[in-house]
Amino acid sequence: MEDALGAITSAVGDDPNGPQVAALEQTHAWLLMRSGRHEAARQAADRALDLTPAAVDARFTRAVVRIPTRPEDALDELAQLAGADPLSRPIALWLGEAHWRSGNVGRALAVWEGAAQGQSQDAAVQSRLARAEAQLGDSDRAIGRIEALVQPGWASVEDRLLLARLLARVKRKGSEAVRILDEGLATSGLTPLDRARLLCEKVIVSTSGQSARASAEELSRWLDEGLAAAPDLPELLYAAALVDEELGALDRVVESLEAALELAPERPEVALRLALHLKTDDPEGAQQAIATGLRETPHYVPLHLLKAALAAEAGDRGAAAAAVRRALDFDPERHGAQGLLSPWIDPPAAHYEVARLIQRHLRGVDNPTLTTAAAMAYSFAGDQKRAEALLGQALRADPNEVGARLVRAILALRRGKRAVALRDVRAAAVNDSQHAIVRLYQARLYEDSRQYELAERIYRDQLAVSPLNTAARLGLARALAGRGQVEPARQEARALVGSPGDQGALRLLFELDRGKRPGRR
Repeated sequence: MEDALGAITSAVGDDPNGPQVAALEQTHAWLLMRSGRHEAARQAADRALDLTPAAVDARFTRAVVRIPTRPEDALDELAQLAGADPLSRPIALWLGEAHWRSGNVGRALAVWEGAAQGQSQDAAVQSRLARAEAQLGDSDRAIGRIEALVQPGWASVEDRLLLARLLARVKRKGSEAVRILDEGLATSGLTPLDRARLLCEKVIVSTSGQSARASAEELSRWLDEGLAAAPDLPELLYAAALVDEELGALDRVVESLEAALELAPERPEVALRLALHLKTDDPEGAQQAIATGLRETPHYVPLHLLKAALAAEAGDRGAAAAAVRRALDFDPERHGAQGLLSPWIDPPAAHYEVARLIQRHLRGVDNPTLTTAAAMAYSFAGDQKRAEALLGQALRADPNEVGARLVRAILALRRGKRAVALRDVRAAAVNDSQHAIVRLYQARLYEDSRQYELAERIYRDQLAVSPLNTAARLGLARALAGRGQVEPARQEARALVGSPGDQGALRLLFELDRGKRPGRR
């Protein structure tokens, strides 16, 4: 893409008044938008429109590149274009996108479904509908829609990757996911990058216990082929590290993780595993990996737990306790909720290792704080039985341990044990009435019992302290909706659309568009 952008800039510079400049600037705008340079894309689209003010395609381009940053402005322009050409599929596709980014979720779906009516071969619209349905939690409809594209060969690589993830991670049908990926790999005309992405997903599905286990030779062959095609694909480097770790090729593990972290410093799963591998031979490198991960993604709780484990190993119990307290400043459910359909996975082995590291320093010692940390690590590994046993141990040692109360409440909510969760949250609030995450779960429990005014009060208090608290803003939107204040609820939820982990806001907006309110059926 950088080569294409450079070529366009050079061509325009060579002949700034040439007859093709407007078309070049439009192409420039689209490429810049795809690369995330939205302001530069807007400027290029404006230049194209200045050169051809009556051109519909220039107006269309200018509207589309505004969607990521100014969706309401784009909506007005696209609505005018759609009125002049109601049968245009591209206009309908992007008009729906502008509605979606503006928080008009129901309207976006209606536009796309209208465009797809009788046009099942319109793969772009069907694909966008499937992604929207997946984001809204309707995996069955998303799967059915993409399968309808797969059968005649209209599915894109993105479609196949989404379908494979839904089948493997939601439906636990890994063998079907591998079949979808194999069919994609047999498609002619794949770019090297797309081939590498399909191979990466195949490795992930085949090593995650969701399908028949591939042999070491098969996994190595897929990885070699993928890395030859795209040696700088960070998720593929990460997948290679996970496979090499299982095979015992530890020298290659560190090399792959270091490369992946350099390319994707925002992925804390990589930082966690790199720090675990460096902790003995290169403790300074381990601390640096943790610092990188926490700088980019401070809400990833397992990194705080590893930091606590390494501090305890160094004999600094004060630093260990501080790291655990910092871990409890974040909702442990947050990170996992954001990654279900991403190419990154977070297998349990690393979390088990963190738990064992912490427990090593608990032998013969009553330390409720570190015991709580070990319990949290086991919960991230999916071992709820051990987690709950350790939380009980921590609370026997100190019934006032706020962290243990909070974590036990969260685990109880996972199992639908609301009464147990309520008891522990109340006890935690007695001992620390201002703890942000305790207050967050207190508000959520108020929501569950339809005490929306009490929940709203907590959420507003949290937003007064931290206006960027997305969990509190979404909670406020739900509480307002529960009280029947639909438009204020929409405003709060719309403010979250486009931010990381906006699925909750989108689902609430969809429910409101359908006339539903939280707690109502």
